[in-house]
Amino acid sequence: MAGFLVNPEDFHTTGDALVQAGGDLHQQWEQLKAQTMGIKFGQTDMVAPLIQMTLMGAVAVADSCFGTSHQALGTYADGLQTMAKHYQDAEDNSATLFKAE
Repeated sequence: MAGFLVNPEDFHTTGDALVQAGGDLHQQWEQLKAQTMGIKFGQTDMVAPLIQMTLMGAVAVADSCFGTSHQALGTYADGLQTMAKHYQDAEDNSATLFKAE
């Protein structure tokens, strides 16, 4: 097996990027949802209310996916931050052992 090199700072950078991506996704989804909810449908025919109900159903399904995805990305980012700490602690402990002798 080839060597294994871990740079904890890479985990921090990637975690920060995930938090940023989650925030961007959440903001864009909320904007799109607001635009969609603002669509005005006519009430003079029988088809418009059906289209409106269908659209609102689609928004509800999409919201169940996109509405909390930023939280999931934040959870992954937290995991990366934890991994970075563990790798850095292991590196520091190993360096201390070699210096002690």
